[in-house]
Amino acid sequence: MSKKKKKAALYCRVGSGKQGGHMLKSQQNRLENYAKEAGLKIVSIISDMGTGLSMERPGWKAVLEAARQKQMQVLLVDSSDRISRNYQQLQNELWRLGELGVQIYSLKNDLFMCHISRLALKANGGTDIRKISMEELRTMKDSEGLVIQGCGCDLHEWISGINDILTEQGILRNGSLFQNVSLFEHDGKTNLLFHMDGVDLDMGKLAMWRLATYDQFGSTWLSDYLPNQLGVNMDEKPLQKEKPDCPLIGQDGNIYNLMGIASRTLKDNGLGEQATEMWDRVTSCGSYGEALCIIGEYVNITSAEDVQEQSSSFEMKQSY
Repeated sequence: MSKKKKKAALYCRVGSGKQGGHMLKSQQNRLENYAKEAGLKIVSIISDMGTGLSMERPGWKAVLEAARQKQMQVLLVDSSDRISRNYQQLQNELWRLGELGVQIYSLKNDLFMCHISRLALKANGGTDIRKISMEELRTMKDSEGLVIQGCGCDLHEWISGINDILTEQGILRNGSLFQNVSLFEHDGKTNLLFHMDGVDLDMGKLAMWRLATYDQFGSTWLSDYLPNQLGVNMDEKPLQKEKPDCPLIGQDGNIYNLMGIASRTLKDNGLGEQATEMWDRVTSCGSYGEALCIIGEYVNITSAEDVQEQSSSFEMKQSY
């Protein structure tokens, strides 16, 4: 018995220009050849001619509508920038399609690169900023960090400025910098958490600087912020979160497909905030293996067969 082919939509986009039509046709030919080799059934070919900095494109809207109508299982693109040239927009659209059960494939195999594009900032002297939820912050009782409160405007400028100040005062040593920084919002303020792991610091000088700059930066230790601002009991052991079963074994290994399934499972179990947190952590990590480990922190990874067996067993018990 032949395996049923997956339904695929092809999406092409070029900017405006005299060669636009020719370039669209070239993209389409490459996607059609790939679909044929992969054994996919092409159900639609959708194209746009316009900027990649806006999602207000008729073709892309047609892609989303087709996904909502379950008209496709796979979306093929020539490269990730055909969807968007804006990093945040790209992540939002990929998440949206993933939650609709659509797998996205890029011929240039660069979709996962958007997960680690923040890491590229480090190579250029920048810093990885990851937004965390209050729930995740409350679990950081065993970590230490420097909290700067009331940050605004360009957060990268804040981080660069703090690194410069602490370097000039001999607090950051041997060329070390804060490169792992978390963003969180509380009580109407935007705050930055500078993680200390792996940073060469003069802790005595940092403690004196923190006290001297409290009025200016609201600088405080994470270990002080948690009990004083969030009421966290630092002596209480964190409760173990019960994880829902999620049938990922045997599924298509595309990371967006797996994240979409895990996200739907969490939301179906009333864990919407954890779904968002999981997505943020996975899209901030640097490898496929690490991404799978993070997903496993939120759901019990099972096979579809395990779920069916448990369901059958429950039905048999009910019948008696």
